[in-house]
Amino acid sequence: MKNKIKCKCVNYDYSDLIELLKAISESNRLQIICFLKEKERCVCEIIEALHIQPNLASHHLKALKNIGLLLSRRKGKYIFYKINNKRLNYFLGHFRKVVRGEKE
Repeated sequence: MKNKIKCKCVNYDYSDLIELLKAISESNRLQIICFLKEKERCVCEIIEALHIQPNLASHHLKALKNIGLLLSRRKGKYIFYKINNKRLNYFLGHFRKVVRGEKE
């Protein structure tokens, strides 16, 4: 008789975590997150720091904002971005639980 192997990972909904991993699997996006970890920044600062074109920066910022990792605000003609710490902590906690095999 074979022993049944039980795994907490089977039939688990990973959709949120998969979306996060897809979003941050691009180098520029990880650099944006790293750049914003200290403080809120203007798009122009992000473009200058990462040496990327404005349309590429907008593309990456939109992807990170769509999954909730970034928050933005407009001040005059400038848009400022910052990390959404509540959402980031949710993702980090969720990832830890999955990797460690802990129950939700």
